[in-house]
Amino acid sequence: MQRKRKQDRELTLEQVRRQVFIGHEFTEDAMDNLRQAVDSALKDSGLATYYADKELVPNAQIFLDKILPVIHHSSFGIYDISNSEKSNVFLELGAGLARRRICIIICKLGTNIPSNLQGLDRIEYQSFEDLEYQLRIKTKHFWSQ
Repeated sequence: MQRKRKQDRELTLEQVRRQVFIGHEFTEDAMDNLRQAVDSALKDSGLATYYADKELVPNAQIFLDKILPVIHHSSFGIYDISNSEKSNVFLELGAGLARRRICIIICKLGTNIPSNLQGLDRIEYQSFEDLEYQLRIKTKHFWSQ
């Protein structure tokens, strides 16, 4: 039984490497429209999107045991910083940056960007269709990796 569990973890780790971590606020708009735009942008990429609320890890500290390992092993992360009051996305982005992962920052056009993030490249989108278009262009070179 122990061997089977180890194989399951290795398989899961390999699957995680083909994932893209998506950090965003949990509002109806983000969970419907933003997710649809991201999923559509990556549709033909061979990459799977990872949304933390879709996985249940029993008896886990959500950030340390569930989110941080996925950020570390994902191909890259996409972080929507449109709402500065949602600190979870900034924590996830900080973890990605600290682990030297590729981080694609996205936000609605006109978002007030914190000063320590102003120098970082980002996608500013006007609509979810615009976000889908810009993400497809920005992520195209990751598709075959």
